[in-house]
Amino acid sequence: MEKFYRCGDLAQGFTRLHCKDCGHEKLLAFTCKTRGYCPSCHQRRSLETADWIAKDITFNVPHRMYVFTIPRVLRAIFRKRRKLLTHLFLQSIEALKLWMQSSLGLPHGQIAAIAVVHTFGDYLGFHPHMHILAVNGLIDTQNRFHPLDENESLTPLKEIFRNLFIKTLVDEKLLSQKKADQLLSWKTSGFTLDAGDAATLPFDRKARRQFAEYMLRAPFSIEKIHWNEKTNRVIYRSKRS
Repeated sequence: MEKFYRCGDLAQGFTRLHCKDCGHEKLLAFTCKTRGYCPSCHQRRSLETADWIAKDITFNVPHRMYVFTIPRVLRAIFRKRRKLLTHLFLQSIEALKLWMQSSLGLPHGQIAAIAVVHTFGDYLGFHPHMHILAVNGLIDTQNRFHPLDENESLTPLKEIFRNLFIKTLVDEKLLSQKKADQLLSWKTSGFTLDAGDAATLPFDRKARRQFAEYMLRAPFSIEKIHWNEKTNRVIYRSKRS
């Protein structure tokens, strides 16, 4: 936080740029170069990494972004025990693989995906959820790609994820069987899945880069930081609220 506070402050140091032809000078303030907190410095790294993902890591096949969220009642389990978020990562990946294997009839097919755990919501509230940028299909043992049908229902995927995740919490003694049965009986489970309207086109590198940028974004943005003159405090909100 202290580095972010000093980021871009000329009093903390700067580089003097001088043009020999016209004599014009400009001062370029030092930045904090921190990742994960300073939106400006983090964004530069995000753009570079996202471009690398789109160009060198992902294949020229259809991709889709999957966002898995868990009920509010379960989030407190992970608030002070962040290592347990590994379960969220593993079970969302496993659910995605099982769903694709069942849909395509490829029990040994493998997924190709990049997954990122986010623990923040729009206004910095604790909100653990998964972002997965995945190839829209499976790769068989001969390295052949099998695309998934665009009209494939996502409902089974959400149910697979819900059951896997709750079972894991019970097995790890983080949730009682009684509470698990209650969660499984809810018509509105609190588990949500967002996968957009459709997969990207095979050679749409721009779309893959945009997905990667969103996955790698900083927890908050400078645009939402405002000074409240009445309370003399910094507040974090959108312009509308």
